Amino acid sequence: MSWRDRILKDFPAEAYTLTIVGDRHQLFADQKLRSQLRDRGYELIFYGSDSIKFRYEYEQLRIKNSPIIAIVPLDEANIFNKFPYDILNRTSFRTEYGLNDLFPNLNENILAKFNSDEWEQIYTSITNYPNTPLGEKATQIFLQETLSKSPLPSATTSIAQLHILLRDISNGYQLLSNYQINRPITDDLQPIYDELATHLNQLQTHPPTHKNWLEFAPLWAKAIVTRYATINAPEWEHQSQLDILFSNWIQQNYDKLHNRSFIKSPITLDKIPHFLSRQIENKSAQKIALIVFDGMGWDTWLILEKFLAARNNQKHKITRSSTFAMLPTLTSISRQSIFAGKLPQSYADSLKTTSKEPSHWRNFWLEQNGQNQGQNWTKNAIAYLNVRGNPADIATISETLAHPKQKIFGLVVTKIDDISHGMTLGTQGLHQQTKQWVEQGFFADLVDLLSDRGYHIYITADHGMIEATGMGRINEGAFVEQRGERVRIYSDQALSQTACSKYPDALFWHSQILPADCQPLFAPHRVAFVESGDRLMCHGGISIEEVIVPFIEISTSAAP
Repeated sequence: MSWRDRILKDFPAEAYTLTIVGDRHQLFADQKLRSQLRDRGYELIFYGSDSIKFRYEYEQLRIKNSPIIAIVPLDEANIFNKFPYDILNRTSFRTEYGLNDLFPNLNENILAKFNSDEWEQIYTSITNYPNTPLGEKATQIFLQETLSKSPLPSATTSIAQLHILLRDISNGYQLLSNYQINRPITDDLQPIYDELATHLNQLQTHPPTHKNWLEFAPLWAKAIVTRYATINAPEWEHQSQLDILFSNWIQQNYDKLHNRSFIKSPITLDKIPHFLSRQIENKSAQKIALIVFDGMGWDTWLILEKFLAARNNQKHKITRSSTFAMLPTLTSISRQSIFAGKLPQSYADSLKTTSKEPSHWRNFWLEQNGQNQGQNWTKNAIAYLNVRGNPADIATISETLAHPKQKIFGLVVTKIDDISHGMTLGTQGLHQQTKQWVEQGFFADLVDLLSDRGYHIYITADHGMIEATGMGRINEGAFVEQRGERVRIYSDQALSQTACSKYPDALFWHSQILPADCQPLFAPHRVAFVESGDRLMCHGGISIEEVIVPFIEISTSAAP
């Protein structure tokens, strides 16, 4: 029996001429339910903000003497006060439905996080409902124990895990003890995992250099993308070893990176504008556009690159390299370094905000006047813009580029970071929504616009994202300066070490690039300072995904 049958039993074939249904959770948006109601002779119309359209559809169906079901979404208080009074008077049957009618005593807020097909799996799996109403956490635990047919610790329960559990069941995977899934490694993924193992062995047996890590990051990202494009593929069995190795290397070597040459490629984000300036000095480029995708790790770049290559059919030449983000990998710390061309200790007064990025960008280029041959910039030559990344933003960007003296363009696009911070389905959900976004055309249109205007294009990010599990919140009141999911920042070392003593797995480590009053406490490996067991996409910490980001050059391919 389906959850839809619970509703369909109230609607015998052509039993009512006009029915008004209050819909609390968009149940009637389900295509299968609507199709089954139409099979019984009913025509559905939906009452919304366009009352004129609703009236027209209603009158057209009334003329045909069709049995009508008018769906009224109950997402606004007293909505029936606005509903046409004459139609209400003609009603032969009036009712309303919500998730609690289908799933008695389960929390509607939790159930609303699933789609109609997942409701189907939940509905068919439950044989006995609770005797009393459950709250949100109790509902999650009840669903997970019911679906997995075994009790589980509450700390392992989350909405994201329930989505995965439902997906595993629908794909027919066998549930083993403690909710371990028998997941096969596919032919696409196994060679990548084998290559990763070879690289890991080399990194463990020979002291790795920064070049080794910069070259490793794209391969690691390829494994991530391939894994989450494969239904129920397992994580790499050596992932924890990799995390520990990279974290230890960062603590020992990160501060040494910032004195390295940027002539061939910037090793750290703060060297990017210096590298761009040199390209102009060497006449490798006359006009420069730097695009910073907030939150874009190597894995999301691979999704963007694949789309761009398919759409432009080798119109553009893409050159890849990698660079290290600032630590902690927070937007206000790492992104500022890109536009300031300086380390965080140089902009200590603005570590908590990005509002100074336009002035950082302008000041950097004005400071180049007289220092580098052939550079004499005016304010009109330098532009900075921050957009979400919607198709309509192309017009705004085009207008900004219209000034005849415009030569240096810095652009922040926040869409990927926006998607990540609202993501409840983890890395797989991030990849899916990134694909949907890039298919809307903003990115390809942006590259075409800049290329057509004669810009040499560079792309980077302030940090990547990681899917992490909550280790528990730290409650320090006013003692913490910045609260992040993967890092907490304190004003002095004593406060940071006190918090670290409460969470011995956390890492206190202060880089020399930071001001003295910026003392970070990092969550270890793939965990976060959030409710225990919760899963989320976040950043701020020390992982390959967060720290090593793409630095991409896009130029127009020469005509054959």
